Amino acid sequence: MAKHPITGDQPMQVKESAHGKATAELIFTGGQVHTVNATNDIVQAVAIGAGRILAIGSTKEIRALAGPGTREVALRGRSLLPGFIDAHCHLTGLGMATVSIDCKAPGMQSIEALLKAVYERAATQPPGTWIRGRGYDQTRLRERRHPTRNDWDTVAPDHPVIFTRTCGHIASVNSRALAVAGITDQTPDPTGGRYDREGSRNLGVAYETAQTPLQMAALPTVDEFSAALLRASEAYLAAGCTSVHDAGGLVGAAFGPCQDLVEDGRLKLRIYAFATVNSLQHRVMGVLGAGMRSGFGDERLQLGAFKVMTDGSSSGPTAATREPYACDRADSGILYWSQEDLDGLLGTAHRRGFQCT
Repeated sequence: MAKHPITGDQPMQVKESAHGKATAELIFTGGQVHTVNATNDIVQAVAIGAGRILAIGSTKEIRALAGPGTREVALRGRSLLPGFIDAHCHLTGLGMATVSIDCKAPGMQSIEALLKAVYERAATQPPGTWIRGRGYDQTRLRERRHPTRNDWDTVAPDHPVIFTRTCGHIASVNSRALAVAGITDQTPDPTGGRYDREGSRNLGVAYETAQTPLQMAALPTVDEFSAALLRASEAYLAAGCTSVHDAGGLVGAAFGPCQDLVEDGRLKLRIYAFATVNSLQHRVMGVLGAGMRSGFGDERLQLGAFKVMTDGSSSGPTAATREPYACDRADSGILYWSQEDLDGLLGTAHRRGFQCT
């Protein structure tokens, strides 16, 4: 019996035609096919059928597997690699970022430039609609500080504004956004988060779990989620990435639109979606009582690990540290959980069949 060309030790499984001859739906020939097998073999051609690699070998050998309906792609010496897998991404965040104000673009390294962009965006959107920005870094802004509600209010008083720092762990918003989220100057800092304040006034800079009510208020619509997922999928496929592990943002309000796109055959990526929480009050906590576990779904869309956010980011800096930060001796970051609560939550998730991370 023939050995499997990739593993070298398993029988090769191929699709058989009515005449007993192995046939392929698609073949790539005349190239440099990187198998990434145990010996990193590079061959001329590969045959594919029913979503699986059937065989690898010379162009002549692979053409022997072709039938009347087989499509041949002539590589003409070009390289062919297996699809890449991104083991940590945020699909909806990527898709929404493409239509948000890009804080990393040339010329955007000042609060003044960010305000100008918001002012111009406000002129094109109906009052009350969200203006979003992504990727600012206060350490690289000319002013060397976070933008605050005082800044945003001067250019967009009638639009809720939310800008997310490059790390994703800090958000800066205006007064309208705070009001929509139900946050006032009297709102206390939540466990695992805080707001910047000037005296008793909330400045609209939210760290870690303090972002959550703002993120919930700013959730995209179903149509916005769908469009964002398609944009993200197209970007990944264009880069040769065919599978992703979504590490947060998909399980929740975006999961329904994602499932619709997968069922319609419009979303081509394979997705392993984490259920991510940052507190016992997080809405995704409900997945633990839903009777599902890691692996639910199919090869196109599958429920993945139960992910628990435990602290902040190193660049914020908000990551919890044993010693204070050199840049601020009064700051040791933000820790979300007590050890007892964290142990209890992970134990529950594990017992209910979840991979945990």
